[in-house]
Amino acid sequence: MKLPSLRVLLLPITLTLCACGGQTPQQALNDYAAAVASSDAERAYALLDADYHERVPFETFKERFDAYSKAGEGIVSALESAAGEPAFVDAALPFTEFDTLDIGLTKEGWRVEGGLFNFYGQRTARETLSSFIKAAERKKYDVLMRFVPTDYAAHMSAEQMQKQFEENPERIQEMIALLKQNQNNLITTRGNRAEMKYGPYTMEFRKEEGLWKIEDAD
Repeated sequence: MKLPSLRVLLLPITLTLCACGGQTPQQALNDYAAAVASSDAERAYALLDADYHERVPFETFKERFDAYSKAGEGIVSALESAAGEPAFVDAALPFTEFDTLDIGLTKEGWRVEGGLFNFYGQRTARETLSSFIKAAERKKYDVLMRFVPTDYAAHMSAEQMQKQFEENPERIQEMIALLKQNQNNLITTRGNRAEMKYGPYTMEFRKEEGLWKIEDAD
């Protein structure tokens, strides 16, 4: 029988360190390590949160737990060692239809990560997609120009971009609506190129100097 990977067994821990019985992530991990050391599947399962319980019944968890316990030498010491390390806790709070604010728990308490100065970000192809949709809906033509690859932008202006939008309002609205419906579709990345299928169309991305731009929207 193929044994489940260590990642499969430990994944619920990473999702629930702050949700289970311990007052700190380290204490929760210590409790889990003790349950593993004593081969107490019920105790280990009880330390996982309600969301995990809904997705994975105890019988399934116990089967994985028992199988790994037979061949998982060193897991307890690894867990106990990890319990002595500082925990990193992150959260994401949505503040618009497309954006989330990343915050992290530090020694000084919760702190905002990155600020709000990347409203039209281009760090990833998906971020560029969200930024494009926002800018197109708000008719921010100067912002839309940021997503045009350099060789194309040399022959285009924000005014020309605006003219194209205003001459084809129905087509533009259809494209925006379709992009919004499919914005979570798979984006395939190969080096500095990426693409995403949406409806009958394909959006093509190109990375330039660390920023993702849109080479072809349809």
